[in-house]
Parts: sequence; structure tokens; C-alpha cells
Amino acid sequence: MTDKQKLVMKGLLELSESERQEIIRESQNFKTKTFSEKRSLNESLEKAQRTIGPTSNGSCLCCGR
Repeated sequence: MTDKQKLVMKGLLELSESERQEIIRESQNFKTKTFSEKRSLNESLEKAQRTIGPTSNGSCLCCGR
């Protein structure tokens, strides 16, 4: 597993079972989306990333770094 994959796995393991299942469903649905739908999702995630990055204490809620 690459470092990027390990980081995603760590974030996935931090979720509840229902949150994990939702992410798995969304990632499976991603394969069938059009280019424009994928681009729109990517833009939404980039905007969200601004709020889920490192907190004021310096650690990221997603990866723990």
C-alpha cells in the first residue's frame, strides 16, 4: 500500500460503520459518473477540504497528523 492509500485507510477507519458504508457506496457510484459530474464532485470536495484540514491545535481530524 502506498502512503496515500494508508492515509485514506486511516481516515476510513476513523469513521463509524454507517459512515464507512456511505463512503464505500459513493466510491462505487463514482465509477459511473460522467466527467462533468466527477469534476463537480471534485470541486465540492476541494471546498470542503478547507474546513476539514488541520485544526487550531495543528492536528487534522481526518488523518490525525
